[in-house]
Amino acid sequence: MATSVSPPPGSAPLAGQAHSTNTDAMYVSYQDDFGVWKYVEGELRQHLPLRHVALRPTRHVNGQILTLTHPRVIDSMDVKLLSFDDERLQLSSAVANLYKKPYLYLYIVHCDDSELYKQVVKPKIKSWLQTMTERHQEWLIVYASLGHRRTLVDLASKLQRSVYDRIRMDFNVPATSSGPLGLGAVPAVGGRAVTRDRCCQLRLLDPQPDHDHWEDLTNKMKDGIAATIDQHILTYEEELKKADARRAISSPAWSYPSYFFLKESLAFVLERAHMMEDALIHYLELEAMYKEVGVRFERFGGSDALDDSSSPLDYTKKPYRELLYQGSISEFDFRQYLFARESRLLMMMGRPAEAAHKAVSFIGSMSLALHRHRDVLAPFFRESWIFSACMVVAEQCERARQSASPQITIPSISVSASSSFTPLSSSSSSSSFIAPLVHSHSTPSIPAQVQVQPKAKSSTPPIHRIIRNSVTTP
Repeated sequence: MATSVSPPPGSAPLAGQAHSTNTDAMYVSYQDDFGVWKYVEGELRQHLPLRHVALRPTRHVNGQILTLTHPRVIDSMDVKLLSFDDERLQLSSAVANLYKKPYLYLYIVHCDDSELYKQVVKPKIKSWLQTMTERHQEWLIVYASLGHRRTLVDLASKLQRSVYDRIRMDFNVPATSSGPLGLGAVPAVGGRAVTRDRCCQLRLLDPQPDHDHWEDLTNKMKDGIAATIDQHILTYEEELKKADARRAISSPAWSYPSYFFLKESLAFVLERAHMMEDALIHYLELEAMYKEVGVRFERFGGSDALDDSSSPLDYTKKPYRELLYQGSISEFDFRQYLFARESRLLMMMGRPAEAAHKAVSFIGSMSLALHRHRDVLAPFFRESWIFSACMVVAEQCERARQSASPQITIPSISVSASSSFTPLSSSSSSSSFIAPLVHSHSTPSIPAQVQVQPKAKSSTPPIHRIIRNSVTTP
């Protein structure tokens, strides 16, 4: 049954999507009500990126939530620190936005007076924690001691410790049905009660190194982020199960765009967790479903500036997800976006040969589509797009080959230093350049400035073969 590209009924808008769909950034939010972040930030950044983050993803098996026995260890995890009021965090509550929200929230506390803690600080922490609990978000309370900025007597040092001890006693309790201070259940991995220390202390402006406290903080940050990743995966899997059930009964509430958003959001989480193979599987399933359900588009596209020469591997050149949500994305843009995402993951996994083979199939398929819609495209659009796409893909694959294992065999492509390659544009001299090269049933020649030396027994077709096979297929 065919389905059209239109917004899912009653869906909330996807705010802040824009052109830069950043799937790499792992946001950690902080709230600094006591003006000490400036002392924390510099040293905290010295401990980033986080190293050796252990993930124990949970999975639904026969109606039960099971934790994988062997953890996945991320050698290096990039973390971006954002203030809680940063505009990038002003997102709607739509599930599709879940992956963009902070994976951990920090509350930075500084207080030397027990009475001030009781009257001011404690209510602030309680209010903040109430918000965290309602939103099911992972959190840490970081107590910052600045006492060593001045000479301290033992009494003052004991007083500071007592304030931190009060914070731990008031807020750092095991996850129970009531939660800390009666605030409700504390978020726990997979819905299970988990006891985890959520408070830590930093001694700032201390001439003596404070390695133990910083190690404690980074370890707790890793635990919190890992718990959020796991919870996001479970949440998206549950939503996808519901969507699959709606599709099975042909519910009008199901639509391909809404399903795409959920599945791609899960792929984003998996990519951030360095689970590239799992993320790729979701894109391949989306591609298969796109062909199966017969998605209809209002227009074919290809009418925007530089559409005939821009890189088919660039998934940021247009706000693709917004266009898809609004129901205004073209078939041309959608197919390029899907291909770009799949190719990126293959490159990141060090599989450029597989990416090159996929490109051959994609360019050939798009060549047929461009031929079918030639009446709505600019003259020689198809020829220009094929040439530009082949050059971009070949260049990227060659670059990936050089940085990967030498055993990977991909056509070697070199561009002479005397003339750099400029993507062709059908609006300029590209028509006169491409026209004599490409005819409906002739073999195109390759410009003199581009030399192609395919390796013997190469498992990947050379660039000239890609162009010839693509442009000679009507």
